[in-house]
Amino acid sequence: MFNISSFNANKQETSKDVFEDVGTRAPGDFLYVVPTAFYQWGEHRYEGKYTRIGVGLGLGLMRYQNNVTLDGPSGQEIITLSDDSTQLNIASSFILESRWNHWGIIISAAGPTLENDTYQIQVEDVAINLGYSFVF
Repeated sequence: MFNISSFNANKQETSKDVFEDVGTRAPGDFLYVVPTAFYQWGEHRYEGKYTRIGVGLGLGLMRYQNNVTLDGPSGQEIITLSDDSTQLNIASSFILESRWNHWGIIISAAGPTLENDTYQIQVEDVAINLGYSFVF
């Protein structure tokens, strides 16, 4: 799996599994290359029926500049974080693909993880594709 894309996160986790727009912004760019191994059930042919599932591990880059609101001893503080480095980080992938004759669906997720002494930032590129294949 391979992708180059950008993101603009505008919500922050304020409590467990609750994301709100508190005025913080995190624009950035990412790139990843993840070799993905899969196992397939069925036949991949002109009118085949198959399902495949795969996982992978590779490398990625991430650049971002953001601000976050943190609760501190003196109330809320806005902290600015950024990373413009070209340091390679671990990236992972997951894919589930299924086809019934000409109809197919692909669900995939992949992206890099950036970790430093204080924070862990993970960008996930999630896609769901539904399609019909024309063979000629």
